[in-house]
Amino acid sequence: MLWQKTDLTLTVLPSDVKTGRFMPMLLSVSVDYALMQINRAGSGLTITRVEGPEADIRLTLTDAVEGDVMDEVPGLTAPGVMGVGYASVWWTEETGITEASILISAAIKPTEIVSVVLEEIFQATGPLFDIDSPAYEGVSILSQNSNATVTIADQDARLLRHLYPPEP
Repeated sequence: MLWQKTDLTLTVLPSDVKTGRFMPMLLSVSVDYALMQINRAGSGLTITRVEGPEADIRLTLTDAVEGDVMDEVPGLTAPGVMGVGYASVWWTEETGITEASILISAAIKPTEIVSVVLEEIFQATGPLFDIDSPAYEGVSILSQNSNATVTIADQDARLLRHLYPPEP
């Protein structure tokens, strides 16, 4: 599934999870960095950060921790198991992806947040699944077993350009 439009919006929703001031600031900077990485990949897709609750992609901190079973909450999650990040997309057969929601666990290690935020936003564009292979570790944002990648480059950039070709 893909978005049928190429200009998307993303908002960071307020969270009542108690984290202190550091985590929300780190999350905000990580979101801005992720959008820069995706928008500079050379595809025809652009994601713009907006304020307020209305956006194509909604992102928020959660108190859910890795391994928690997520119940379906319309507009927030689809069923599954929480990692340190969790992306859900909704779609229709006629129009593709219509909305996305991303949860970032407040229990995430600060050293992993840049990679995890980038991965979850990247996955909300359509490539939903991680790849469980040592060959992808440290090379692809889609690596299941590594949070070492913090850029959209090489194969990840080519994938994004394939899914959303740039305007001629």
